[in-house]
Amino acid sequence: MHFSNHRDFYQTCLLPTSRNDIVHSVPNVSHWLIAIEGHRESEQEEFYTWNVVIYETNEDGYFQNKKPYYTSSIYRNFHQACKAATELKLTITINGFHLPSPQIC
Repeated sequence: MHFSNHRDFYQTCLLPTSRNDIVHSVPNVSHWLIAIEGHRESEQEEFYTWNVVIYETNEDGYFQNKKPYYTSSIYRNFHQACKAATELKLTITINGFHLPSPQIC
């Protein structure tokens, strides 16, 4: 991971892609990296909003500073974002990751 501008970035897991997963960019992508990103709504705010994100990575978890392949809706509570990340991990583990195209918010 190489992020110069993400202060609150929590990697939750690295999952291998399956043959059925749709991967749109880099040919050496072999894994999904599920993470939680925190963002302050403004510089004056103390409170963060959270998104669950998925990046395309290699087996070492390396990805460049690019937009995520998938971004969830905003969570106002870190624990809700953690729960959503866990549910997403379970879904991908059981069913694979099947989005028709990247969902960049």
